[in-house]
Amino acid sequence: MPQHNSCMGIFRFSKKYYDLFDQVIYPLVQTHTGLICHDARSYYEAQTIKMDLISRMIEDSNLLIIDISENNPNVFLEFGIAHNLRKPTIIICGQSSFKKTWKRKIPFDLQGRELLIYKDKLDLRIKLGRYIFDSLYRTFPVVLSWKSKHPHNHSKSTSDISFFSQGEIWSDKSVHPDFTKRYHVKITKVLNESNPDMRLIFSHESNSLPNEHQGGYPRIVIIFPWEFSEKEEGKYECHIDYFKGVTEAHERLQQVAVVRPDTSKISGTSPLRYDFFVTFCWPNLIVESSLFEENKARLVVPVDSFRERGYPLHLRQFIAFSSANCHATISEINIREIQLQ
Repeated sequence: MPQHNSCMGIFRFSKKYYDLFDQVIYPLVQTHTGLICHDARSYYEAQTIKMDLISRMIEDSNLLIIDISENNPNVFLEFGIAHNLRKPTIIICGQSSFKKTWKRKIPFDLQGRELLIYKDKLDLRIKLGRYIFDSLYRTFPVVLSWKSKHPHNHSKSTSDISFFSQGEIWSDKSVHPDFTKRYHVKITKVLNESNPDMRLIFSHESNSLPNEHQGGYPRIVIIFPWEFSEKEEGKYECHIDYFKGVTEAHERLQQVAVVRPDTSKISGTSPLRYDFFVTFCWPNLIVESSLFEENKARLVVPVDSFRERGYPLHLRQFIAFSSANCHATISEINIREIQLQ
């Protein structure tokens, strides 16, 4: 039977798209929203015309994700039903299909709709989260300025930050507790191969404000990747830690191993680049990155677990970046606050 509180996938039935939805899209939707995911493979009712059943599934779904990589009549028929019902819909298309099948121009009736074009599974995982929240909820862009106590570290603009020395750069104002954040990292020099460090920090207090030399705690810290992995020998790892105070021991909440980059080849002309998408919104804090080479790898921590540790989720949050033992640029910073319905 069709289900409420659900997300429905619409795509051409083939192994390629079964894998895409089962391995990438459905796990992402579930961790971001808690919705149950299904598609027309899931149901059969005796004495019910299949198209009538699919129409009921579409009607009962809270969100639809439609892959138009193939010029498939059934996909477009089901999209038409969803459009008529004014359902929240995300349209996706593989980059190669967009070039070859659609000649870089989607059908006229779809023009004007935002299209998520993805290169591969990893690219889709990084991009899809923003589309999920934009489709389900009202989201608002936030422009922040960035302040550093160290004169060598500075912000070039509201979306670009440069690190040339160890230290933290904090946002000048706080954001709503529910938000998404996307940005690009470029490491141009490694000063200490044993433990260069890049961090993303959340706290209800800002360490950049006057007379707050002990500010910025408690804090949630997302550390990416230089520390040698505790899980897999020969790899680095990314992890999420919780710091209750300045002198108290931190608690490791989640970690994932990643391939160790060859730091000897990193330079200004040959930097190490990677992208991040972070969602801080019930039910989970989720980190997606181009560093995570495995299809299902991501950092996920339940939002409620922070409340249990005493983190004040009802307050607005300041955001900071931190660097140690490396020169880096954070660019294309895009933050959106989420207004839950």
